[in-house]
Amino acid sequence: MLRSEAQEPLPQDHYDALCLRGARLLGGQAAAASTEAFGIDQPPREAVLMRDDEIELFLREPRDPDEALCALVGPDTEVEAALSQMRMAIAEIVEIATCTTRHDTRRGEGG
Repeated sequence: MLRSEAQEPLPQDHYDALCLRGARLLGGQAAAASTEAFGIDQPPREAVLMRDDEIELFLREPRDPDEALCALVGPDTEVEAALSQMRMAIAEIVEIATCTTRHDTRRGEGG
């Protein structure tokens, strides 16, 4: 499921295409080509795609390869700084999800 937050929402087909590009870059044919080219045995954790007047950044969730964070930024954005912020954000999301899961599990115990 895609969740988005934007100053100006985009049409659903834009989000669908974004998800497809992220899936291809992080786990599809592009990822397979990347692992072969760089001689690594795991698909990439991050991907950067420059399109038209924007940059698409994709970051795989470390413990769930089917989940990823995506950001659309302007052409003047410092990519490494944006990726760093995304890494911090996804770490917070994972921590919140882990705490929520532990809390829900404990709630079911002995009750």
